[in-house]
Amino acid sequence: MLALRRFGFIATLTISVILATGAGFAEVLVVCPERFTDAVQPWVRYRTAQGYEITQISSEISADKLNREIKQRCQTHVPEAILLVGDVPSTEPADASQSVPTHYRKAEIIAPYGGDQNIATDNPYGDLDGDDVPEIPVGRFPVDRPEDLERMIARSIEYESNENFSNWRRQINLVAGVGGFGPVIDSVIENSTKTFLVTQIPAAYQTSMTQANWQSPFCPDPRNFRRTVIRRFNEGCLFWIYLGHGNLHTLDRLHVPGGAYPIFEHQDASRLDASRGSPIALLFCCYAAAYDAPDDCLAEAMLRSEGGPVAVVGGSRTTMPYAMTTFGAALIDGYFQPHPGTLGEILVRAKHELASSASTNGNRLWFDRIAGLLGHSASHRNAERHEHIQLFNLLGDPLLRLPAPESVKVTTSRIVKQGEEIQVRVESPIAGDATLELISQRGTPRKPIVDRTQRTFNDADSADLQKEYVRANNQELDRLQQEITAGDHQFHLTLPQNFVGPAHARVYIRGRGGFALGSSDIYVERLKEPKPSEGG
Repeated sequence: MLALRRFGFIATLTISVILATGAGFAEVLVVCPERFTDAVQPWVRYRTAQGYEITQISSEISADKLNREIKQRCQTHVPEAILLVGDVPSTEPADASQSVPTHYRKAEIIAPYGGDQNIATDNPYGDLDGDDVPEIPVGRFPVDRPEDLERMIARSIEYESNENFSNWRRQINLVAGVGGFGPVIDSVIENSTKTFLVTQIPAAYQTSMTQANWQSPFCPDPRNFRRTVIRRFNEGCLFWIYLGHGNLHTLDRLHVPGGAYPIFEHQDASRLDASRGSPIALLFCCYAAAYDAPDDCLAEAMLRSEGGPVAVVGGSRTTMPYAMTTFGAALIDGYFQPHPGTLGEILVRAKHELASSASTNGNRLWFDRIAGLLGHSASHRNAERHEHIQLFNLLGDPLLRLPAPESVKVTTSRIVKQGEEIQVRVESPIAGDATLELISQRGTPRKPIVDRTQRTFNDADSADLQKEYVRANNQELDRLQQEITAGDHQFHLTLPQNFVGPAHARVYIRGRGGFALGSSDIYVERLKEPKPSEGG
């Protein structure tokens, strides 16, 4: 849990009793309009059973008035999280019995680019000291109807109690658009995407990339692009990440010579069906999470879907490449800590990373250098990051507990030869179904990349693009699957004759009550050519 102050406190409106005694208790404030009081009860009972005390606050007609009520309660006891139940009112005066107001902050850095005059943000509810950086995680169920709230709550509970420990728990699926900002900035965005893949996500995790650039090997058949994006969601994954352009109801389009194809649109939300494991959707783009719009934004449509994400983190207005990728890196990095905690806590840590002007994070330093080369001064970068603290909000449960795998120690030789059989030692803390793999490093193709610049986009070309997309996302060099017990095991895997370069040995263990994973880096050297014999 976050290192927040805890004091004894008796609320005037409580839905549960104090279950913890002694030094203190874990209180959660729930801002719940009267209309949703009955529908929120399953969540209240579930969190109460986990040891939280739930304190309900009625909604107010203004965000400032509600904020004063929250801050007054925080004077005697700082809560673990704040949950807002209800959509933002779309009419004035607001109906406090059906909605929860949000705050608006003046837009400065983003104003010249998107024309935004203000930013919708729930961030101030969690900001105790007025520095625009939250101390308390805040999340919102942006619902208009009790049945939608019931569905979102059921999905959160199912997420934490899901006993399907199959491959979806290590799967991260990325979808990337094309920047369109010019070759220099587009190159920064593309390199940032590669950073996500290669350095930000540990090798023990499995990734896919679906890129809306027909010249990329990670672009499938353009006619099937939207279908591929939805399939990547529906196969189940830990995170489903979009990085690129967005709008209130749509993500970007894939442009090819002679045509364009949508990536994902509002109506596609009804086709989401992540039956194995609902992902957390991270929308690093403009407006897709504008939860205050009169019509439901894309993020709200996704959450409302029967098979949609368990939560969405996204921007409510225009987002900028530098601060957006900096935030994304901090958010992803937060999950891969030894004890990630709740989704709300990860979001708070990421926002504190944005607020820091002296970060030692390697990726952050790289982003800062690139932005500096593009002419962004330190003061401009600082202002842009602080504005994005307001821009990004959590639509979902701030107490959502993220799955934390156990660690497997994997040991191999660090330098090996192409075509060589190598020994892999696995020290597993659990018993289960183990999948061992030799894989190429992300960004290191198993086979030469096919030149796509001469494509004509006829039926034959499109079929080839789909095959190339599958090959580009396939890192596997060798694979072995076997039931194992807890303890030490030795395995042998064989490298192909035609692969040279950085690679990994990794293992994923699907247990009965949990999962474990680990990896080891290796480098595959080329076999030396035999010297020709002397003489004639």
